[in-house]
Amino acid sequence: MYSGDLSEMTPHSLRTMATDNATIPVAGLYPTSAAQKRMWYMSQLSPDDPHYNVTLAMRLSFDLNQDVLAESLRQLVARHEILRTSYPIVAGVAWQKVSPPEKWNLEWMGSIEVPEEQRLKRCEVLGAEIASLHIDLEHGAV
Repeated sequence: MYSGDLSEMTPHSLRTMATDNATIPVAGLYPTSAAQKRMWYMSQLSPDDPHYNVTLAMRLSFDLNQDVLAESLRQLVARHEILRTSYPIVAGVAWQKVSPPEKWNLEWMGSIEVPEEQRLKRCEVLGAEIASLHIDLEHGAV
């Protein structure tokens, strides 16, 4: 485990640390797993492709407590570090960086006044847009 200043490290020593599964706690960086390396590599090959982007649309046929859903999702993100992980590049090597949980709000869309057919079409369009989004692995969380 290295606890010194990253500026003192050479690119070679950082790559060696990544290979040896060493951590850099000062910077909050940890080595990537084989699956994370594969995901990062695929994003480097095709930066605009939405690799690993899996979406699911569900139609709910009951009254939804929006506050409970939002809090459940916040707790899910707080509990699972992988949902807050980005992959910064240091000396040409991808590392894991887990961000602390942040407070965020869900944006609710749609209105009961809009005819159902229009709501469904809008949901289809938004679903397709979301499915095609590229995730910035280096700066944004997965």
